[in-house]
Amino acid sequence: MIGYPGAGKTTFAKQFCAAFNVTHLCADQVGVALYKLPTFSEQERQQVLNEMSWQCLDHLQDGLSVLYDANINTGEERQRLRDLAEKSGVKAIGIWIDTPPTLSEKRLKEIRTVGNLEVAFFVPKNRPSCFEKVVALFEDPSYEEDIVKLSGTASFESQSKILAKALGAHGVILG
Repeated sequence: MIGYPGAGKTTFAKQFCAAFNVTHLCADQVGVALYKLPTFSEQERQQVLNEMSWQCLDHLQDGLSVLYDANINTGEERQRLRDLAEKSGVKAIGIWIDTPPTLSEKRLKEIRTVGNLEVAFFVPKNRPSCFEKVVALFEDPSYEEDIVKLSGTASFESQSKILAKALGAHGVILG
C-alpha cells in the first residue's frame, strides 16, 4: 500500500480484507510481534519488511490473495514487491491511499491500537519527525505502475467500489 503514515491504509486494509476474505499482512502487527516496544527505526523497518515479504511469499505460493499493508512509498520498494509477486506467478497491484499530509499527520497523532498496545506518536520539539522524513522521501507512482488511487477522505464503501472495479479490469474477482 502506498500513502503517508496516518493516511488510512490500515483502516482500509482491515475492512477490505474482512469483506473480501483477503490475507492482511500489516507492518504494525509484524513490528509489534518482532519488537515488544518498537522504536520504528530504519533497521527495524527493514526487518519488518523482510519478515512480511517471507510471509507474503508463503501465502501467495499457497494460492491466497494478500494485501501488503506497509508504507511502500518509493519506486524501488514497489518494484521489490512486483518482483516478489512475479516470483509467485501473480501480479502486484498497488493501492494508493491519497490523503493530504496535514490530515495524515493529524490522524497519526491520535491514539490507535497496534496488536495489544495503544500507540501514540509523539515527536520531541526541534527534531524532524519520522512523518516528515517519510513525506520527504515519498515518490508518486509512475504511470507505468499498476496503481489504484483511492481518496483517503472517501468512505470505505466508495473506496472498495473503486478498487473492486479496478481489480476486475485486471481479471481479479472478489468474493
